[in-house]
Amino acid sequence: MSTRGNVVIKYGNTKVVFYRHHDNYISEGGYELATLIKHNVNAPALIKDMLTRQRGIYIHDMDRPLYKLCSALAGDSEYTYTLTFGGDYLSQTLQIKVVNHTYYGGEVTIYSKSGMVGAVADDFYQYCSKEHMEAFKKSMARAS
Repeated sequence: MSTRGNVVIKYGNTKVVFYRHHDNYISEGGYELATLIKHNVNAPALIKDMLTRQRGIYIHDMDRPLYKLCSALAGDSEYTYTLTFGGDYLSQTLQIKVVNHTYYGGEVTIYSKSGMVGAVADDFYQYCSKEHMEAFKKSMARAS
């Protein structure tokens, strides 16, 4: 079973939509996206990096793209990460909103923050890192 999701990146008049088929919950897909945002603090660099990401986790889908460009949001997504870049070169802003699409047709915003790029990127990374570590601890407890 897969946890599908979308990443929407907006800046200026540009909107880029990516689809990710696997592991889109905050502790995995969110954590990886948060890491990419911290290392690519503007939209074009982030988009370029996402285009080159490959799964490489399982032998049957090694070298397949992790993120696929889409023309619209996928209807079966459980999570949507929306990143809106604004401002100018010296005072660049970022808004991040994460929505969980429930099986019952509702939407729950599980994260929302806006401000200067660096501060928002750091906050989102900390939020996702906490979830990542909790998931790791649970998997280690199950293994022992």
